[in-house]
Amino acid sequence: MKSMRLALVFCFSILPALLLTVAAAPVMADTTVGGTISVDTTWTLAGSPYIVTSNITVQGNDGTDGITTLTIEPGVVVKLNSNRYMNIGNSSGDQGALVAQGTAEQPILFTSNQAVPAPGDWNYIRFFTTCYSAGTVMEHCVVEYGGASASYGALYLYQAAPTFRSVTVRNSESRGAYIYTSEPIIEDCTFTANQNDDLYFKGTVGGTVSGCTLNSGISLLAASTVDFTGNTFNYNADYPIKAYANNVHSLVNGNTFANLDAASYLEVSSGNVTRDATWTAAIPYVVASNMTVQGADGADEITTLTVEPGATLKFNSGRYLNVGAASGDSGAL
Repeated sequence: MKSMRLALVFCFSILPALLLTVAAAPVMADTTVGGTISVDTTWTLAGSPYIVTSNITVQGNDGTDGITTLTIEPGVVVKLNSNRYMNIGNSSGDQGALVAQGTAEQPILFTSNQAVPAPGDWNYIRFFTTCYSAGTVMEHCVVEYGGASASYGALYLYQAAPTFRSVTVRNSESRGAYIYTSEPIIEDCTFTANQNDDLYFKGTVGGTVSGCTLNSGISLLAASTVDFTGNTFNYNADYPIKAYANNVHSLVNGNTFANLDAASYLEVSSGNVTRDATWTAAIPYVVASNMTVQGADGADEITTLTVEPGATLKFNSGRYLNVGAASGDSGAL
């Protein structure tokens, strides 16, 4: 009898603590979302996961700033149905912004809504022409299983300049990020297991890529002033680095090329060297198109290509390198 009374006392003594623990635990519930978000909206951890059943566009003139913003709390999971996408801004009209700032302990996850996820289950997050770039940031996020084969990448930037910090993009069926005439800030991000280039630049591009790890190559076939610093490029045999001649300098100086094998190379696809440049011995070069060194860059007003000791340049059939030209500016090698 005494032991029974002790057991009852123990049960009643811990019951309030158990109730308090249950009350303090966040309540998670599926929330279905889709369509146009035209007023400032917050996706909370309590409402997670959010299931995107129809395409989303964030666009409007809500709030004191006159810009509709979608804010996503740390730890939220966003699951997208087949072929769905999210637009931040649109091709015209009002602006839209995304603030998705997770933490290292509670990252925000954008993923597939399929029971067995696979690359290409959903489309992309597109930062469109009217994206309010100054107020758009993704930080400590994971973007996975997007990049459906008909799309441009899991992240799609079209004339926008958002900021990405500590974002992981993985298992895209196409590119990691497609960047068209945009100037994003991409810092400390990781691109892995994507089935095409990690970064694909097109048009007239700018911005910075710093402290990132890339495993599936990049395509920098664009008019570019992109600043690449402190990145690690791991070789991927299927997707080598491709760049116009004027872009090579920014790729091979101040970055690391790791895990190279005998087949590794950087493809110099086309274009001329019109700015002073140094090509290091960090990676072999394959010159795929004719190239001319010519211009008025630098204090001496003569464009110079410097090739460091140990560098290897391999020329495709019939290709050549001109130092100077029949007329115009000088060039030096």
